[in-house]
Parts: sequence; C-alpha cells; structure tokens
Amino acid sequence: MIKVHQITKYFGAQRALHQVNVDVPEGSTLAIIGPSGCGKSTLLRIKMGLITPDKGEIHFGKDKLDKTNTDALRKRTGYVIQKGGLFPHMSARKNVTLAAQYFGWSESDISHKVNELSELVHISNNLLDKKPTQLSGGEAQRVSLMRALMLDPDYILMDEPLGSIDPLVRNEMQSELKEIFSKLSKTVVLVTHDLGEAAYLGDELLLMKEGGVVQRGSIKTILNKPANDFVSDFINAQRSLLHQVEQE
Repeated sequence: MIKVHQITKYFGAQRALHQVNVDVPEGSTLAIIGPSGCGKSTLLRIKMGLITPDKGEIHFGKDKLDKTNTDALRKRTGYVIQKGGLFPHMSARKNVTLAAQYFGWSESDISHKVNELSELVHISNNLLDKKPTQLSGGEAQRVSLMRALMLDPDYILMDEPLGSIDPLVRNEMQSELKEIFSKLSKTVVLVTHDLGEAAYLGDELLLMKEGGVVQRGSIKTILNKPANDFVSDFINAQRSLLHQVEQE
C-alpha cells in the first residue's frame, strides 16, 4: 500500500498541494486526473522522493519515506515520466539495464530479464540496440516501461505516460498497459489529464483541483454522483471521450 498523509507543498508563495490524503491499496491502480496545474504531477514526484513536502508523510507499506531510505525505496519503485525520459546518448538496451548493472546484476540475469520484459511490452529485441531518437513515440514509451519494470519493483508511478503518443498507438498501448497491470499485480499510480484513459486503466479515480482532492471513486460514481460543479464541468468537457466507457 502507498499512503499519503496530509501532504502540503509550496513553491515560493504558490501553494501546489494542501493537506492531501491518499491511500492506494496493494495491487490496485489509482488514476489521478485534473486540469493542468492542479498538483497531480507534483504529488507523484513527492511519492518518488524527487521533491520534499513541506508537511506530511509518505509511506510505502510499513516504510516511511525520508532522507535515510529514499534510495532504497526508489529501488522498489518504477517511474515512467512524461515523454519517456530516456537518456538520448545511450541505446534503448542501456537505458533499460542501467540500474540493474549499477546494483551488480549478472549479465545472464540481465539478459533474461530484458527478454522477459521485451515480450511483455511487445517490443522487438533488435530495437533495443537503437538510440531513443531512432524509435517511434510508442517504441520509446515501451522502452521506458521496461526500464521502470527492470528491477521488478513493488510500485509503479506513471506521469502522463501516453500523453505525447499518436492517438492510434495510444489506444493500443492503453490496452497493453491494462493487460500488464493485471498480469503483474503491481500497485500503480497513474497521472493523466484524460478522463477516458483514467476510467479505462484505473480501479479508482482521484480528481484534483488547485492542490486538493475534489472527489475519489469509480468512474460510475464520478459520472453519476459528481461531488460539485467543478466535477460536473470537468466531466462535461470530456464527455465525448467517455462514450465507449458509458456503453460498457
């Protein structure tokens, strides 16, 4: 379980998060949605230990995230950032295996894991010898997902992982991600601005506004029982994207 308790964060005079509480049950996928600037990516980076909150606590299972254990908890956490974030001067394979090499994995263990992951994310092994600039957007995101899964982490954090991908490829990768989440039973937190994507991938949705949580629940709850006018307006703005979800 990931437990976020009373997290508050300011950047100068600008409040990014205010007393945010979020529990993510083990093996579930929570999709965090909201307009730009609502604090969803900041919350994810705090969970990853990249940003220190001004107040509040983050727990991964029984472990509280602090300066003494950030590196150890990062080893248990896979992170997929916007646009993949691959190192451009390295091959895709090197991007995937960098952490495993750092932690002293054997070459045979690395090779076995790479083969396993390339099959899981549906990418040809020969593409891994190319540089990121030689890959399509979808291929680069598959490599980024492989990198996040390389150490077999307990938790996966994903920040707009499909935001910059062609719509047809994005639809294909949404289906693949859903299959991967189901197969691996990881605890996943996914940030997206797309309500349809959140509804498809998330067991629950968390809608944020101006650094706070507005509503949490299933897609049916949010659609049928919006907490306030903001939730209704947010839904209506993306209503066309939800047609397929509503028909299921």
